[in-house]
Amino acid sequence: MRWLLGSEPILQEGEQEGREEGRQAQLKLVLRQLQRQLHGLSSALQSQVEALPLSQLTDLGEAPLDFSNEVELAEWLNRLEEAEIH
Repeated sequence: MRWLLGSEPILQEGEQEGREEGRQAQLKLVLRQLQRQLHGLSSALQSQVEALPLSQLTDLGEAPLDFSNEVELAEWLNRLEEAEIH
């Protein structure tokens, strides 16, 4: 019963794995939405999206219907970067 001896680290590890699995699922969904809405996605924009933390992926998941082209997506991503700098 390994979990009885060191349950705290094992629980933390499990929580981290769960968060990463959730982030990956959100990322897949957002990328599919963007590719469908924009009829494709450049590798540069895809890389930017893949680098987003879960909270920003969630925000982006609510925004794709607002984008009509890749330029609008790039502007949205740039606003995120500018907000992090200030």
